[in-house]
Amino acid sequence: MFILNMTRLRHWMAIAMALLSSLAMAHPMPNSIVNISVHSHSIKGKAYMPLQELQNAWSTNSPIDVNGKEAIQYFKDHIKAQSFGNVWETTIESVTTHTGKDADVGTYKEVEVSFTMTPKIGTNVRNFDFAYDVIIHQVINHSALVYLSEDWNNGINESVAPLQLGLVEVDVVTNKVLPLKIVIPKGSQWLGFKSFISLGMAHIKEGVDHLFFLITLLLPVCLIPIGNKWSKYGGAKYSIIRILKIVTAFTVGHSITLLCCTFLPNIIPSQAIEMVIALSILVSALHAIRPVFYKKEIHIALGFGLIHGMAFSNTLSTMDMSHKQLILALLGFNIGIELMQTFIVLMALPLLLFLSQFKLYSSIRMTAAAIAVIASAAWFVERLTETTNGISSALAFLPNLASQHFPWLVAMSGASLLYIVIKRNNFL
Repeated sequence: MFILNMTRLRHWMAIAMALLSSLAMAHPMPNSIVNISVHSHSIKGKAYMPLQELQNAWSTNSPIDVNGKEAIQYFKDHIKAQSFGNVWETTIESVTTHTGKDADVGTYKEVEVSFTMTPKIGTNVRNFDFAYDVIIHQVINHSALVYLSEDWNNGINESVAPLQLGLVEVDVVTNKVLPLKIVIPKGSQWLGFKSFISLGMAHIKEGVDHLFFLITLLLPVCLIPIGNKWSKYGGAKYSIIRILKIVTAFTVGHSITLLCCTFLPNIIPSQAIEMVIALSILVSALHAIRPVFYKKEIHIALGFGLIHGMAFSNTLSTMDMSHKQLILALLGFNIGIELMQTFIVLMALPLLLFLSQFKLYSSIRMTAAAIAVIASAAWFVERLTETTNGISSALAFLPNLASQHFPWLVAMSGASLLYIVIKRNNFL
């Protein structure tokens, strides 16, 4: 009993010394984060750790070469999984270093380790002991938060917050770093399918550039040009038919390339795709100002829809899924895109039909087109230089702004629809 108490006493004294040391440094060092994803026959993960803490845990005084053979072997030795006494094979896929930020520490260097843990064939990959002590075995006040970041069967992907599985730290009783017991529910294919419908909806909701293109293209859709100017209102039937054609063409376009590029990724560099998307907004804005391609909007929507679909595909092509999962994900993702796109068009349609009746709409249309031109230029420069600017940063807040004022948008759309119904003879 005395020996046990002395062991605990030494342990608590070590923790106290570590705490005092951290207070002397003014800020505690950030801890590690491990994100794991479930696959058919393996577990893949990414571990994020502060470089300075890794250096403190390194066995020699020399600076650690994170991509050297010794470091790779070190990661393999300290990132392991086992189930029922069988140790899984750990493969270190890549190691990179970049800058991280912490509320207490500020800016610091962070190491990202991508790894794969593969058991014997037939082993249940959802039930295992995760032995992770890259830093913790030497730095006792360090810990690692473990999250489930991707799991098809439980509907966990980038559209939802990761699920915390547990914390790896020094056990105060044994003074050891014990493995974290991980048991992941089996889930179902249906949960995965629904999650990608949500992901598709979120992608459109947050994809401000995609919405800018479509809505800007619809700005003059209710008008008939005279000469080189948009002039009079064309009527509800005329407007609705044109909107249906444009939206359908855009849908067909992005559906084609979403399908092709998901299975054949990286055909065109993503930077070039994003730059063309910015230009598509400029083209639609110029058309909103002057009838540049009247009665050819279908071709523009189809052509640029192909480009936008390539951008959509980047979301799926980076995910490691089986062919069956990828097909279901593609279907669910596309359904989600169409649901959100249809909802936005239905919200905008009454407003377009209503406002197009009045002279004031000319000023509204021109102002909206000018904003689209500025947004297009800001996004193009950002994607060309790969550096954010003030305008592009401000535009990123638009989805949150729209969410905050959503009841007002619904009320305006509903009031416009009610007015149209009451005065339907004038709108036909």
